[in-house]
Amino acid sequence: MGNRYTKNPRPWRDCFWEKVDVRGEDDCWPWKAGKNSAGYGKMKVAGQTQYAT
Repeated sequence: MGNRYTKNPRPWRDCFWEKVDVRGEDDCWPWKAGKNSAGYGKMKVAGQTQYAT
């Protein structure tokens, strides 16, 4: 059984790009993962929650 606090061995950049809906060069690239109450993207990096600005 896994532990939700287990460190992710994958580079944070790989995790980041999996959460982005990459579209055309001039298009908006929506965030597909967790968001804060204002709708901005968030993800954990090295155990710290990072927010889009």
